[in-house]
Amino acid sequence: MRMNKTLVGLVGMGALAGIVVAAWASAPADEQEVTLEQVPAAVKATILKESAGGKIAEIERETKNGQTIYEVEILVNGKEVELRIAEDGTLLGKEIEDAETHPQTGARKQQEKEYEREVTEAEVPPAALAALKKLAAGAKITEFAEEIEHGSTFYEGSWKTAAGSNVDALVTSAGDLVEIEEQVAPDQVPAAILAAVRKLSGQDAPLFCEKKTMILYEVKFRKGDRRHELLLTPDGRRVEEEIERGKGDKDDDEDDDEDDHDDDDNDDDD
Repeated sequence: MRMNKTLVGLVGMGALAGIVVAAWASAPADEQEVTLEQVPAAVKATILKESAGGKIAEIERETKNGQTIYEVEILVNGKEVELRIAEDGTLLGKEIEDAETHPQTGARKQQEKEYEREVTEAEVPPAALAALKKLAAGAKITEFAEEIEHGSTFYEGSWKTAAGSNVDALVTSAGDLVEIEEQVAPDQVPAAILAAVRKLSGQDAPLFCEKKTMILYEVKFRKGDRRHELLLTPDGRRVEEEIERGKGDKDDDEDDDEDDHDDDDNDDDD
């Protein structure tokens, strides 16, 4: 398909699809903030070992499908560390982020809090509600939630398909689709994914599978002698940026011709 070229234009929308497989059944999570003294001894030992004298900011206990995980936020040597610890003290995950500081004062930038809460249908903005209902296509939306992440506010709706599969969709306040998750049966998962999971879970473990589709937009523009390609989320976050120098308008046209040729080949295949 031929697309008109402009200095700054939306040139594509990407939908990244993936399969999320968990070796347990799905159920609502129970989350509760706890103190260091309220966690099991094995969990406490792991926290103290990983914090190594750092400041423990928050500990949260999450129970889902009978499995309890402890999520811990600590500050160590000017870095934010997030830990995920199993009830037996096993460290399941660790994420380290540099704390941002002011270049002159050295003051630490306050991190934006992320949270999620259940809301009523009346609390969902009209544009977001209309988008969720359109996605549900007549199915009754049973739950709504408000999420604040990366400084943006999102709204989630949950419903069941006619076949009984669970679906969760996330949209912006303006109603733009961010991502959608749909429960799928293990036999609908690509064979390569299933084989990889079975190596870890064993053949008998029950599997819970979700297909996740994330929306990304690609934007191209020219500034001076540089050609920019940006990949952004619907709320405007930059995921990737590519800059090329010295590429002229002729090269841009050739790129478009290659895209058109690819589209024609795909049409011929269809």
